[in-house]
Amino acid sequence: MKAAGIIFMAAAVIAMPAFAQQAQPSGDESQNGRYTMTPAPNGFLRMDTRTGAVSLCTLREGNVACTTSADERGALEAEIGRLAKENAGLRERLAEVTQRGPAAR
Repeated sequence: MKAAGIIFMAAAVIAMPAFAQQAQPSGDESQNGRYTMTPAPNGFLRMDTRTGAVSLCTLREGNVACTTSADERGALEAEIGRLAKENAGLRERLAEVTQRGPAAR
């Protein structure tokens, strides 16, 4: 009996991506493959492969409702830019100190 339960669960896990792919919104052919679906405990995650936006989609009152997650991409890109400037400044200072020689340190 346990083996049958394990087989059933394994089959369900394997079939989830197929069900998620069927849940993709239908549109013109240029939209095919734009979204990826991943099963989640309360529904599924939908990712827009063009923009990187992620939504949690759940069933509410018989309708699928997708809620976009908070976008941290802008904050991450700003931090990367800040660190790149800081890194460039530190490299310039290192080059200046290296050129002056050991007495300047």
